[in-house]
Amino acid sequence: MKGYTVYAKTAGMEIRATSKVSTEESATGKEGRIALRFFTFGNGDNQSQKFILNPLEAYSICLFTAELAKKGGKQTLTHKFKGDEGEVTSRLTLEKWEKEDKSGYAYSLKRGEGKAINVPMDMVSFLYVGELMKALSLEQAWSSYKSQEDTEAGETAGVSGMAGTGAAASGGAETGPVKK
Repeated sequence: MKGYTVYAKTAGMEIRATSKVSTEESATGKEGRIALRFFTFGNGDNQSQKFILNPLEAYSICLFTAELAKKGGKQTLTHKFKGDEGEVTSRLTLEKWEKEDKSGYAYSLKRGEGKAINVPMDMVSFLYVGELMKALSLEQAWSSYKSQEDTEAGETAGVSGMAGTGAAASGGAETGPVKK
């Protein structure tokens, strides 16, 4: 699986291509996603949390990194979902920070009322992650559906209904698995 990991002194962020599988009535759907796994290490209290992005959110992170590198500030993406203890809110924050005569960049993830996992990095790493998000947002902009009878109902490329199927979506070349 393609991916990249950014390491800091006691924390890191792993970036990987992944997919979301859903079942609706008599069909199974699969859509491209990007997984960010934040983790801590070396401090005796190892933690790990995931934040799953759709391709459009990953592309927005690319745009945020370029803007923050130029102007500074902070951008946050918020996800809400139902967990075992009710509704849970996760916040992914990107920032360029400045304190006294020092500055830097960071990604952080905070889930619910828990402690945030902060991954500081230099400008090159910050911008590289932004470009990686751009590449993964394009690579993961796909979806496929199969009926219960295991016949391919069609494959689409694009985000949120912005594409067609088969040869039309891929510029003339048929996409998906080869059937014998």
